[in-house]
Amino acid sequence: ILLRDDAEVSWHSLQQNDDASRSYQICRVQLKRNARFRSFHGQLGSRVARIDLDCVLQGPGAEAVMRAGSFADGSRHLDFHPTQVHEAPSCASHLYAKAVVKNSARNVYAGFIRVHEGAQHTDAYQKNRNLLLSSSARADSIPNLEIKANDVKCSHGATLGQIGEEELF
Repeated sequence: ILLRDDAEVSWHSLQQNDDASRSYQICRVQLKRNARFRSFHGQLGSRVARIDLDCVLQGPGAEAVMRAGSFADGSRHLDFHPTQVHEAPSCASHLYAKAVVKNSARNVYAGFIRVHEGAQHTDAYQKNRNLLLSSSARADSIPNLEIKANDVKCSHGATLGQIGEEELF
């Protein structure tokens, strides 16, 4: 998806393939000056599934807000790999990913924020929250930052929590 100057796009995808399938999705977005991108990516199906979301902010004033949600049960393995690349100054990108995992399923989140030299006044954020509904469920959060500018606001956070039997009931 190429967003020219001042363009706005909302993109939504939902993966709910059958239990025997494998799925690999790539969404690449380039934002020029003052472009706006909003997205939601959901994962519910497939035995093994992965979404790569690459968002490159190339023009000053570009802004992206990305959300993702997944529900992994049985023995599913779901991956979400977002990358936020800031090449221009005064851009913002915020990512929120939530996962619910149960049985022996696994959810992997590997997020990456890269801020190029000269991309001053960047505002970038990643948040990953995982809820485990069984003792054999697994969620991995791997947030990464690479910052080569000195006047930025960049952060990431990850949480992992379990619900007790009584609360689950």
